[in-house]
Amino acid sequence: MERIGLISKSNIENIKSRYKLNNIRTSKTYRNFQDTKQDNFSVRKIHKTDSQDDYNLLSFSNMGSDSEYFKDAERIKKLEKQMSIWLKDLNKLKREKEITLEDMIKDLTKIDEIIKSHGYNRSNLIQMLLDIQKECNWLPKHVLFYISDKLEIPLTNIYNIASFYKHFNLEPQGKYNILVCMGTACYIRGAMNLLQRIVNVLEVKPGDTTSDYRFTLDTVNCLGACALGPVMMVDDKYYTNPSTKKLKKIFSKFN
Repeated sequence: MERIGLISKSNIENIKSRYKLNNIRTSKTYRNFQDTKQDNFSVRKIHKTDSQDDYNLLSFSNMGSDSEYFKDAERIKKLEKQMSIWLKDLNKLKREKEITLEDMIKDLTKIDEIIKSHGYNRSNLIQMLLDIQKECNWLPKHVLFYISDKLEIPLTNIYNIASFYKHFNLEPQGKYNILVCMGTACYIRGAMNLLQRIVNVLEVKPGDTTSDYRFTLDTVNCLGACALGPVMMVDDKYYTNPSTKKLKKIFSKFN
């Protein structure tokens, strides 16, 4: 995060610096950087482009003579430019999950820990991505940008790996995966009818995620339970040909 200007480390001993982000969302571009000083407290205001009267306050406090965070307007411009790039890529997703700047910083803090655990070794990229997906449940675009910058790996290389392996998810996934078996044994016993009932109950198509990000619906070639077909699996538990009423009851248990 330091390299792209999100945070900076304090070099002052025995002084604990802190930063605070109040309602800064990535859905808008920010500009008009101002700097006002009040004794040993530094406040910077970033105005929204669509309103000069309304602003979100971005404040940093430090017991030193001035804040060490964002020392000049150029770093703010760099952050704004990077955020704009992230937004363009996020808008290309079929399923877009609203992400705030604060959420991004939380994500990148976790990613830093994962990268560090691998010793910043670029040859461990695939395992890093697996660990990151386990933490985030998918691979957000801003995370891919950050990995590219942190490890100095071309973004195209990272994207090619993430899109090549089916295990990686480049779009938001539900908390629980619903897998419907489409193997021969299940298919001839009514797997398509089961799938249609699930679609009707959740109002999503196979491959999609519910609006509340609770469930992602997918089909698989075999779940290894041919004698029970047609079957579906939710959170590693098998269900045999549940009716519409039973489906609603099953899904209500997963929060």
